[in-house]
Amino acid sequence: MKKAINLSVVVPVFNEEKRLPKNLEKIITYLKKGKASYEVILVDDGSTDKTWDVLNDFKNLYPSTVLKRHKENMGKGAAVKTGMLASNGKLVLMTDCDLSTPMEELKILLQYIKSHDIVIGSRRLKEKKLGRLPERYRTFLGDIYYELLRLILLPAVKDTNCGFKLFSKEVIKPVFNRQKINRWGYDAEVLFIADKLNFKIKEVPVKWTHYAGSKVKIFDAVTKTLGELLQIKINNLKGFYD
Repeated sequence: MKKAINLSVVVPVFNEEKRLPKNLEKIITYLKKGKASYEVILVDDGSTDKTWDVLNDFKNLYPSTVLKRHKENMGKGAAVKTGMLASNGKLVLMTDCDLSTPMEELKILLQYIKSHDIVIGSRRLKEKKLGRLPERYRTFLGDIYYELLRLILLPAVKDTNCGFKLFSKEVIKPVFNRQKINRWGYDAEVLFIADKLNFKIKEVPVKWTHYAGSKVKIFDAVTKTLGELLQIKINNLKGFYD
């Protein structure tokens, strides 16, 4: 009989050959300290560097690793969806490859998951614990985006885009099978769908540090994501999330 998995950790990656080895080791080191059974699902979103080779080397070292690959770049949202729907854990953690929020913050999310369906890390609560911050213009554009997000879709959520989120197993298929957005607006869409389906969402402050080397052009990302917010609104009116 196949052993039940307590925790799945989903990590989307794209052209991350340089920082992958160190950060994947950090994830495994943290998970080994606990008593829970786990799997780490790594989704390569069409990388053009040696990311896939690094992932295969890692899997050879750690059999609890599951690899998924997109032949071409489909977007972070698509990579997350692939990983989430492939998960087998009773709980599923989504985290970014750069570990902007360290794995140790999982203990905070676990405190609330028994009474909620989704617990999301936040950088925008009063109790936030931020390390190195991005350039001021990134913060300014982010403020505009979040105000519009709250007006259009999710008035109760202050930070949809922190990549550190914990889901109960029961949420995964109903929410991610309805997901349509493949790129930057996927976080907002996933939480909007969950809220529409009456899943309980808890937002908690977590440590977060901005690391250099981001591939995101912030102005382009914000403008495109705003367009995706409108698309989510249209999708909802068309009944795609029912």
